Amino acid sequence: GKESKMTTPVSQTATKNRQWLLASRPVGAPTLSDFNFVESLYDGLHSMGYKQPSPIQELAIPIILNNRDLVACAQTGTGKTAAFTIPILQHIYQNKQNEKGRRKIQALIVTPTRELANQIDEQITVIGYYSGITSATVFGGTDGTEFGVQDRALRTDGANIIIATPGRLLDHIKMGHVDFSKVEFLVLDEADRMLDMGFMPDVKKIVSELPEKKQNILFSATIPDTLDHFFKALTNDAVRVDCSVARTASGVRQIVYKISEEIRD
Repeated sequence: GKESKMTTPVSQTATKNRQWLLASRPVGAPTLSDFNFVESLYDGLHSMGYKQPSPIQELAIPIILNNRDLVACAQTGTGKTAAFTIPILQHIYQNKQNEKGRRKIQALIVTPTRELANQIDEQITVIGYYSGITSATVFGGTDGTEFGVQDRALRTDGANIIIATPGRLLDHIKMGHVDFSKVEFLVLDEADRMLDMGFMPDVKKIVSELPEKKQNILFSATIPDTLDHFFKALTNDAVRVDCSVARTASGVRQIVYKISEEIRD
């Protein structure tokens, strides 16, 4: 594929002490054409009205395209989902894995809630519409019919990208229904929420099922010490970018719903 004209400046801080490599925003005002994506992705991006990348996209996309592990501080409403989905779609389009006509899982995206999983899946569907790349969601709070649909996506039909909540994905793993042997990307989105919701033991079990050689992409609005240690153990010389602010991103309305313990996954 074509080389991206975009690069993200990275300051080489001391990695021997497992310090983060810190990235800064590139000079100038880039447009989407600067990334040299495949044409089918541009068709999908244009259909969504994308023209210029947001700050987190400017920073993250070149790092992911250059096969680097990434730790990103970014909140909802910053364009973070496209920051990881677009370069993953680009890579999968150029390196599709199929076996006997069945798609293999190349990217696993783990999220704290089914609502977020659905949002990510919808964006992948639209951006990747012209690429032939498939995705499937795996989350709890559904009936037996939906569990069967998830099972087929994991075992029979196959999907290039799986977006899952930790608990339900572990259910499928325990049943021996998941082949992660071809996974090239692990994305943990809103990792601090997964920590707050008590999902980190499940996340660590899921990570243990994945190939050691993969690209790790970790997004979190905040990075407390517990996550910092986990991220450093999981990643290999990751680049860290920070687009977080002290308040919620503009344009985002916050609503709180109280739900029962049984349906939170």
